[in-house]
Amino acid sequence: MTFSQGKIDVNNKKELGEFNSHLECRSYVNGYTPTYEDLLAYKCFTTVPAKNYSHVARWYKHIASFDASETACWPKQSGTSSVGNGEANNKTAAGGDDEFDLFGDEESDSEEKKRITEERLKAYAEKKNRRNQGR
Repeated sequence: MTFSQGKIDVNNKKELGEFNSHLECRSYVNGYTPTYEDLLAYKCFTTVPAKNYSHVARWYKHIASFDASETACWPKQSGTSSVGNGEANNKTAAGGDDEFDLFGDEESDSEEKKRITEERLKAYAEKKNRRNQGR
């Protein structure tokens, strides 16, 4: 659809209806953050869209709330949001990234547990021996 490239024919009711349907479950033209495509689409409008295009009107008012310094920071390409970044997905699919063990190696955990258990058992046995010797 042409609005995914930031181009909307605001005089075409069919295209405006499709854009309204697209924005029904989205906050921005593409992704979860505003992009340059949102700004391009916004510039196609000269006034707030009609009430019967409620999602477009909501989106329009939201995009209008940003000032020039904020819109200057928006990414120029779609698909650059932190969620679903294609580069990261390709790296994982190609085997470029090894799995990261967040909680450490299981073998070192079991060795550490064994050492702690042995120390506790030794301390318990010493305490029991001292108690029995005192009788």
